[in-house]
Amino acid sequence: MLSSSKIEAQLSDIYTRTIFLEVQKELNKVVWYCTLKLDEDNDDDKVVHSLVDESYDCSCHNFVRNGILCRHVFKVMLNDGLQSVPEKYILPRWRRGLVPVETMHARASQIWLIFSPPSGIRNKGRAPGKGKRIVRVAKREANLAKKPKRKCKFCNKDTRHDSRN
Repeated sequence: MLSSSKIEAQLSDIYTRTIFLEVQKELNKVVWYCTLKLDEDNDDDKVVHSLVDESYDCSCHNFVRNGILCRHVFKVMLNDGLQSVPEKYILPRWRRGLVPVETMHARASQIWLIFSPPSGIRNKGRAPGKGKRIVRVAKREANLAKKPKRKCKFCNKDTRHDSRN
């Protein structure tokens, strides 16, 4: 663990390793990047702490978007002296003990996965349905500039179009 915070110790026991590393980054940003301002006139991220239901709502919406609390909420929690994160902010999908280990081994022994490439789809590096390679606009214009101009029968000028186009 990077700090001696009780919140970090609690989350290291609850979250999976991958999610805990993401949360640990947010907790590290609390120390280095976050400050508390009590004025409402700035354009920074704002945290609303409701004392009625002990909820935290941040204007960056990291919890709504990603399912983990942001550094702004952690800063307010640490400032309020919280020793642990409320259970409603620890989503079940990020928990370590979501699937028991015995169940995982039982399922793994019964599942056979067979992957085969799809047939009939051949568009890697090719335009769909044309059989030609996809060329960038700049490359196409460079190739077009190399070609000699032709005389149009309709307007009698040397151009890249003809009477039909």
